[in-house]
Amino acid sequence: MELMHNQQYGFDYLKKGVEVEFVNSKSLITRGTAKVVEAERLNKNFTRVAFSDEIPDGIGIEDAISELHDFPSIHIHDNTIRNNRARGMLLNCRGKTIVESNYFHSPGAALLFEGDARFWYEQGGVSDCVIRHNIFDNCLYGVWGNAIIDVKADIIEDFEISRYNKNILITKNTFRTFDDALLLNIYCVDGLTWRNNKIERTGDYPATRSNKTLFNIEYSDNVQIEK
Repeated sequence: MELMHNQQYGFDYLKKGVEVEFVNSKSLITRGTAKVVEAERLNKNFTRVAFSDEIPDGIGIEDAISELHDFPSIHIHDNTIRNNRARGMLLNCRGKTIVESNYFHSPGAALLFEGDARFWYEQGGVSDCVIRHNIFDNCLYGVWGNAIIDVKADIIEDFEISRYNKNILITKNTFRTFDDALLLNIYCVDGLTWRNNKIERTGDYPATRSNKTLFNIEYSDNVQIEK
């Protein structure tokens, strides 16, 4: 196994007893799991690994593995996020994630959900995420991002069935917008509810977009937009 991005060097997560999943790099679909029986670090890039089971069908060279269980719970609250390049936050943890009572003023997406197994190797995807009681104040005033909340992943194959981010609740937030920017963009998501959010129009920046819809939903299941 090879660590593919230089910012990963030094992370020794492949140890005896650790359970990993085998992930297709183009679809981000998990094809199977196994436990590490033996791991030998060869150098900063490569580790020789023996698994408890055969590598599953559909997994080969250039595909990825990921630790399956070692994810924390995250509570991000009462912060001011502004004056930073690009996005406000990048969310990509399978543990329970709560983002509440924050103030966002970001030149790009305030919240970006991402993941891939071809460049950054940030494979993960949320499985239980609540976004509530936040103020999104005139975000997307720069050139980064597709929506104020942008939920996507680098999936280029089997996107009809791949569902990377799951179980997202967006409720009781305030969106202050200066034009018809997308509030929500989602791709390959299973389970998202938008409920009881408030939208306010401002004149703080010149309007640059005139989208016919405030929501863009592609290749997703179990999505509810309410009130």
